[in-house]
Amino acid sequence: MGGYSKNLDMKQFAKKISQKVKKAIFLKGEESNNLIRLMEKFDGDDKIVGTFADLKKAVLKARDCADQGDVVLFSPGCASFGMFTNEFDRGDRFNKIVNSLKNG
Repeated sequence: MGGYSKNLDMKQFAKKISQKVKKAIFLKGEESNNLIRLMEKFDGDDKIVGTFADLKKAVLKARDCADQGDVVLFSPGCASFGMFTNEFDRGDRFNKIVNSLKNG
C-alpha cells in the first residue's frame, strides 16, 4: 500500500491496519510515510516491514512474509505518481509479477 496523498484522513485506515494485518509493506511516497507514523501511534510499528521503490521487490517481500493460507492484499489506497502510468498499469504489473511467481 502507500504512495502519494489523495488528501484523505488516513487515521482510521492506519488504526485498522495496525489492528488487523499481519504485516504491512509500503510503496514509496509521502502518504506511506504518513501511514507509517500513524501506525506507530496505534502500536502497529511491529507490523511495518518496509518501504519499497520497486513493486516487484515489495511483492517478493510479501511472499517471503506470508505463510501458507495467508492472504496478500494489494491495496494501494494512494496515488502512484511516477511509478505507474495509471491504476490499470499498476494492477497489470502486480498481476504479471504474481503470475510469474506461480509459474516460476
